[in-house]
Amino acid sequence: MPPNIEELKKNRDVNGLISTIKNHKTGAEELIVFNAIEALIKIGKNALNPLIQALDKDNEGKINFYLGEAISTILINYLLFDYVQSPSSLLVEFPNPMGYIKIPITSREKQELILVGLVAHNKYLEILDPHELPGFYEFWTFRLGILHQMLADYQDKIENLKLAIKCFETCARVGNPMFKAEKIEERKSRILMEVSVIYFDLSQLEDKIKNIEKAIEASKKSLEHLDLNKTHHIEQYVQIQLNLGHYYWQLANIGNLQDTTLINHAINANENALEHNPNSKMALYNIGVMHTQIGNLDEAIYFLEKHLDNMPQNKNGWLLLGSVYAKKLDYHKAIYAYEKFTELDPDSEKVWGFLRDLWRELGTWPKVLECIKNLVRINPKNSDNWNDMGLTFSKMNQIEESMRAYRKAVQMDPKNYRAWVGLAYCHGERLEYEKDVECCEKALKIAPNYVKALYNIGLAKIKIGSLTGDIEFFKSANFYCKKLIQIDPRHVDGWLNFGVSYGGINDLQNANKCFQKAVELDHQRIESWFNLGLSYEQLENLQQALRCYDEILKIDPFSAGAWYDKSIILKRFGKIDEANYCYLRALELDPHIED
Repeated sequence: MPPNIEELKKNRDVNGLISTIKNHKTGAEELIVFNAIEALIKIGKNALNPLIQALDKDNEGKINFYLGEAISTILINYLLFDYVQSPSSLLVEFPNPMGYIKIPITSREKQELILVGLVAHNKYLEILDPHELPGFYEFWTFRLGILHQMLADYQDKIENLKLAIKCFETCARVGNPMFKAEKIEERKSRILMEVSVIYFDLSQLEDKIKNIEKAIEASKKSLEHLDLNKTHHIEQYVQIQLNLGHYYWQLANIGNLQDTTLINHAINANENALEHNPNSKMALYNIGVMHTQIGNLDEAIYFLEKHLDNMPQNKNGWLLLGSVYAKKLDYHKAIYAYEKFTELDPDSEKVWGFLRDLWRELGTWPKVLECIKNLVRINPKNSDNWNDMGLTFSKMNQIEESMRAYRKAVQMDPKNYRAWVGLAYCHGERLEYEKDVECCEKALKIAPNYVKALYNIGLAKIKIGSLTGDIEFFKSANFYCKKLIQIDPRHVDGWLNFGVSYGGINDLQNANKCFQKAVELDHQRIESWFNLGLSYEQLENLQQALRCYDEILKIDPFSAGAWYDKSIILKRFGKIDEANYCYLRALELDPHIED
């Protein structure tokens, strides 16, 4: 009559459960062993110690063999591969002669089960002669390696991974004569592939370069055991080459060195995989990534597009393809790729930002606005997004909408000085120059050297001075313009405003010097030549003034203003015919020039 496991468990009868494990070992009785093990696990850690002691006294290895077999069935065959994880437990399912057993097992209980399994396997291997039973020895050593690999998730990670490697390398060296010859080689290859994976895991913990090099070596040895004339070896060959490519690539990028030789080795490994599986999504993607890294942009595009033909749901593939096209300045194709990304992931701030910048480069402001609206949707409290929206509306001459966006930006972050200057600009466009000045002053309290704020406040004060005739505004504007060009001596508009502010306080010589500097910085800037010409007229240097208007006409022969101003100078020189010609030319270009 089978023992009542539930009764033993309820009574916490550890000895009774251990006795059950000893006496029920094979065939249909495995179910009893499994249930007894589960009961011991549920009783808790104290129940496992007597079990380990019983294993230690099992000099013939019988208990260890059957217990190890049972634990391996639970842990290796099923828990390692097929489990459902929740915050509190793992669900283990494994077959037995009577159907499926479900064991809800916590992470702690799993760890304890692994420890018992290790004891059972080690004890059995101690009495197992590898020369008499090499097949059993290899098989149990292999399972011992897996247990160490599993235990590494819980404790002594480095030590257990190294022990797993030791077990697997022994298996690869010994082989298992219980298999057919071709299966032995295939098994060795698989084991060495696993060794390479563990070495790579170790590289993330210690001796990065050394362990990746060992992973590469193990992968190469793994390939030696495969015969590509056998169809069933090809899948494994492809996976090993993919692994090998990954290891080379990781090695190439240690310390951001980007070793081109190693990256080319990585590309070659992936191409080897591709040769035997032309539609390998991973190989196509990897090669695209690697060509991108070393600047082979056309090759990168070829492989990434081929990858995306096979795997259009890979958003990272679209992201990378977009970045490659952007590097090639092929903005429309970059936009297409990024938009494909947003179809898969509509909530990526980064990619909407890329799209915004590309549309901005193309000057397509409605599309820029569309991107910014998505950024605001994703992160409505981001002040910079609202600032971008304000800037975009201003580019579209929608000043009211722009003001609303800028106000939202400073509401979200009162220290967003860029948004304060944007709001100042809007007030300036509405001829609200006092409010323009107020906003700039707020920006300058936050960022005293912000050039745009210095420029805006200088310009606003010049406007107020021009409207009121109050020289104090020109003096104040002069202060801000001077500070601006000290920070940015190549700011053409800064020099122009500086000159105008000097003109407002009747310092014509300094005004002229400022306009000369503006012309020197940008010889094609017509506005600078007009200001300089007017300045020379005020200084009664008519010859130089005439030269300025001639320079404008070289840049733009259709400038009505330049023809008109030139006619005035020529008239003062007494050159009436030439003056009349210039005057008529000005009227021809702009009939309302004297209005």
